[in-house]
Amino acid sequence: MHYIVFLLFLIMSAGCATASTDRHIQSDTLNVEVVQSVSNSPIPPNWVLGREHLSYAHAQYLVGVGFSNKNTVSASESARAELAKNIRFKIASIMKDYNSNDGSFVETFIKTETDALLEGVQIKDGWFDSQKKVFYSFAVVKRKDVLATIQDQIDTVMANSQLTMTQADSFYDDNEILKSLVYYYDGYNESSKLLPLLRTYKSVNLFPEVPAVSANIPSAIDFKRKVQSIVGNIEVEKIDDLESFVVKITYDGQALRNLPIKFHGNSYNFVSRVSSDDKGICKVKTHNVTVEDDFEIVKAEVDLFTLSRRFNHKLKKDLFGRLDTLDVTFKKFKEYKFQFALDKKEFEVGEEAVFFVQSDVSGYLTIHSQRTVNDTPSKVFPNIHLKDNYIQKNKIYNIGGAGYPFHFKITGPPSQEVVTAVLYKDEDLTKVLSQKTYEYSVVMPFVVKKQTNGCSLKSRRKGGGSCD
Repeated sequence: MHYIVFLLFLIMSAGCATASTDRHIQSDTLNVEVVQSVSNSPIPPNWVLGREHLSYAHAQYLVGVGFSNKNTVSASESARAELAKNIRFKIASIMKDYNSNDGSFVETFIKTETDALLEGVQIKDGWFDSQKKVFYSFAVVKRKDVLATIQDQIDTVMANSQLTMTQADSFYDDNEILKSLVYYYDGYNESSKLLPLLRTYKSVNLFPEVPAVSANIPSAIDFKRKVQSIVGNIEVEKIDDLESFVVKITYDGQALRNLPIKFHGNSYNFVSRVSSDDKGICKVKTHNVTVEDDFEIVKAEVDLFTLSRRFNHKLKKDLFGRLDTLDVTFKKFKEYKFQFALDKKEFEVGEEAVFFVQSDVSGYLTIHSQRTVNDTPSKVFPNIHLKDNYIQKNKIYNIGGAGYPFHFKITGPPSQEVVTAVLYKDEDLTKVLSQKTYEYSVVMPFVVKKQTNGCSLKSRRKGGGSCD
């Protein structure tokens, strides 16, 4: 088989003898993929021995030498691969010094740039070692063509970076914060290519000159600062609500919309993904959560998985890692039949109130009273008069009233007040079983102002009455 192939190479060489005196390809004009002629001289040419090719000086060409014991096609593929390897090594050496910890970005950049630079590769020479039965191929690409390609890439990066910054700033000014973040991060990744490209240009050029970069072109640092500023000013705040788990998302103190939030139980038996509305609010109904034990911990955190799908590049931890720390937790307690109320909804100042309590689970009861949301709650029960706060399941308790060790007396001034009853599982009051609130009104008492024709006229401090 090798003999037949060798005869074919001899015929091809003879056919080209008039065009080449040294049996090596001299033409720069043919863009061919395989060797046009193969020298069968027993003496290996300089380029096989690792020396400079007589027709393709290193000052003007990047070269690659390949070999194969199969055929010229395999040898040509090997030469192209070797040339690619050399170029890839140059770029990789440059990227090693580049300040980036994103391995995927580096690998993608190297592959993309190498593929682009290899578009002009040509196979320009070949040699067959008749003793070892090995085929050699010589691949070249003009430095000026490579430099032109790199220059085009540099121009594209600069134009894209400038346009992206303009678009991102416009979204930011329109309060489209998350959309601007996407564009700023796109700009960061695009502009990060500029310095490696400039260094690659310099290494290929063999001269110190590099393309000029305008001072108006935003750098990777400019985009990075924009990203860090937005990420660093996002906050997640817990909002108390009896029927829902609620968080508020803000950016720089203002409501941030469209940020995805993930609510999940501690055992991930519950997961809900929602995005903040125009007021920055995310909420999930508490009834969607099943409580297996006494209570379930529900965490609300930035949904990085959903958020990352809006971006065109993998999110770098050093830029977006803070979002992973923004979370709040809620507790949902197992719901028991726990009834709590006062004997009236409206009390006059000075009246006594009676609490009614019943539960289908035994526990330890506490009662707190609070006049306004800004006031500190005051403990009503247990107290110094009655310290035993254990209640049995399914038993009705009246706390206060005639014959009770203490009395709950309503004090003024008139207001809307609330009492909160909490049933705990343990005496240390650490595990909540249930919680109920009861709102009531405090008014001034009726007073007798005067007697008229046997008719008593009563009024409150505010308002009046009539007598027929």
